[in-house]
Amino acid sequence: MKVLIVDSLAMFRAMLRKILENGFFSGTIEAENRKQALIVHHKERPNIVIVDVSSPHTQGLELIGDLLSIDPKARIIVSSNAGQKEKVVEAYQKGARHFLLKPFDQNKVLETVRSSLLNPNMVKSNSL
Repeated sequence: MKVLIVDSLAMFRAMLRKILENGFFSGTIEAENRKQALIVHHKERPNIVIVDVSSPHTQGLELIGDLLSIDPKARIIVSSNAGQKEKVVEAYQKGARHFLLKPFDQNKVLETVRSSLLNPNMVKSNSL
């Protein structure tokens, strides 16, 4: 299974990669912005995409629309800092179905990824 992590900060990408690998999810790939993510998504076809929507550099909200136009069944998990409720709501309106709050909690990350795999159309929100 492949998980694409899109975040402008290497620190958060590394945190998610470690959590996923500790949870026996191998095949983690990374991108730091929208452009890289689209290239990697085309090449690797990940099962899940975790997209940061809090950084303007990442262009996460635009990326969600791009991914869903390419693959309407894409499994997208949004990540954000506290206080970004409007961006998370917009991400859900664009088609994201799951949410992770930064800083990441290992159990919530693994639960959310598993839930996304098992129930891709169910909307699930961890509180902001």
